[in-house]
Amino acid sequence: MDRIHLSNAIKHEARRLGFDPVGITGPEPPESAPQFLDWIRKGYHGEMLYLEQRAQQRLDLRSVFSAVRSVVVVGMNYAPDPTTAPAGKGRVSCYAWGKDYHTVMRSRMKHLLARVREQTGVSFAARICVDTAPVLERDLAQRAGLGWIGKNTCLVNRNFGTWLFLGVILTDLDLPLDMPQKDRCGTCRKCLDACPTGALIAPRVLDARRCISALTIECRTDILDDLRPSIGIHLFGCDECLSVCPWNRFSRPTKEPPFQPINRDILFDPPFFLNVGESEFRKRFHNTPLARAGRAALARNAAIVLNNLVETRID
Repeated sequence: MDRIHLSNAIKHEARRLGFDPVGITGPEPPESAPQFLDWIRKGYHGEMLYLEQRAQQRLDLRSVFSAVRSVVVVGMNYAPDPTTAPAGKGRVSCYAWGKDYHTVMRSRMKHLLARVREQTGVSFAARICVDTAPVLERDLAQRAGLGWIGKNTCLVNRNFGTWLFLGVILTDLDLPLDMPQKDRCGTCRKCLDACPTGALIAPRVLDARRCISALTIECRTDILDDLRPSIGIHLFGCDECLSVCPWNRFSRPTKEPPFQPINRDILFDPPFFLNVGESEFRKRFHNTPLARAGRAALARNAAIVLNNLVETRID
C-alpha cells in the first residue's frame, strides 16, 4: 500500500472510532524549542519538575521512540454541555467531569493501530503517548494541522474551539505530512484578560506558579495566601481562559459517554471534599482525573473555596 492510501486509511479509521481532527507531522524538534527551554529556565513550570527533568527529551522524539519517522496526532472533542453541569457552589474543570481521558484515549488508540494493521496488512511499529510520555503534544498537533497555539497556550481548532484532548502515535511508517494551520487569534486577548491570577503574563507565556489549574492539581504544598482569594470557587482546575475563546462558538457538546458527568451529586460540593475519607475518595474518583490531585489536595482546595465563599458573603 502506498503512503497516501495508508495515511488515508489511518485517518478514516481514526474518525470512525470517534476521534475528531487527525493529522500527521514529522519527528523534527518544534520551532518553539528555544522558547520552551527559556520558559523552564525562568522557573515558570513551578512544581511540575518532571518538565524540567525531561526537557531535552521532549525536544527529541527519537529519545522516546528511536524508530520514529512520522507522528500521527488525534484529537477528541470534550466540549461541555452547560445543561448537564453538576450543581453546587464549587467548580471543577469540565475535562474532569467524566472518566480519565488518558485511559479512554489510550484504549481507543490501541484499537486504531490494531484495525489499521488488520485492514491494510501493513506491519509497523508504534508507540502511543497520551500526556504521560515526554512529548510536546500541542506543538505536534499544531504542526500536524489540528489547530494553532492560542494566546492561552492551548490548542485552538476552528471546529472544536479549545475543547480537544490530544493523543500522539509515534510510528516507523513514512507518511505524507499535513500542513500546519495559521494563527487565527488576531488581536483578541480575551483569554489573557480572563485569567483570575494573571498567570498569562504575555501571549502564549504561562507562569504556572500562578495558574489555578497548576495550583489546584499539581501543587502538593500550601498555596500562597495572596493567591487564595483569586482561586475563587475552583476546586480542581480552571476553564476561564478556555471558555472565553471566541472560537468556541463553533464547538458542539461532546456526545462521548465516558466524558459525561459522573459523581454528579458531589462533584461541585466543597464540604464533601473537605470531609471525605481516603477510602470513599478512591471509590468515587479512582477512574477520573481528580485522582491525580488526590484527597489531601482536594481537601485543601475545598477549604480555600469555602473560605472564599464566606468572605464574598461578608463583603
